[in-house]
Amino acid sequence: MISRRACSRFVAIQAGYLMVMSSNLTVIGKALGQTGNRSVLQVGPTRAIKTIAQASILASAGAIIEVDSGEYRSDVAVWTQEQLTLRAAGGRVKLIAAGASAEAKAIWVVRGGQMSVEGFDFTGARVPNQNGAGIRFEKGLLRVRDCTFMDNEIGILTSNQKDAELEIENSEFGHNGYGHFVIHNSRHNSTQEKVEGNRWAGQRLNLKR
Repeated sequence: MISRRACSRFVAIQAGYLMVMSSNLTVIGKALGQTGNRSVLQVGPTRAIKTIAQASILASAGAIIEVDSGEYRSDVAVWTQEQLTLRAAGGRVKLIAAGASAEAKAIWVVRGGQMSVEGFDFTGARVPNQNGAGIRFEKGLLRVRDCTFMDNEIGILTSNQKDAELEIENSEFGHNGYGHFVIHNSRHNSTQEKVEGNRWAGQRLNLKR
């Protein structure tokens, strides 16, 4: 395992990929809480909301989604809401693709507004195009903290939106794709990226322009 600290700031990175080689309303209501003006959705095997995929449909803008620790297999999701916070509760949440993908792209597809993710492990993303990502980040502001991306075809795949911003902190990437951590750029569009305090296991940094 290679451990290194990355404190680089990548600005105006042009698109491509960042690769670190219905339940009824009564029942759903029991899974909702309030934190200030923000609703809280609790997800887990013993909760009213059993899956992350279900939470991705039910969540409203500004929601906080707390996922109980454990393994979630083939539980893929598309996130389009504004101002979401997703965090593991009681330990780590391991997302195992097990052959599933959202939109044939990734374990999670993100194209909303601001979104924060903390405490998740993304594992085993595979798709027919061989660019299956832990997260496919297409639009908005995405903050990833204390997450791992292991044994995916790509760790995080970014889009070509000029105003997209990606921040990765204290996370670990290993054995994704061909062992590379790559930011690949097209000619015209850009994603801003900030990478700090992460660990690269069996990966090497390769910035292409």
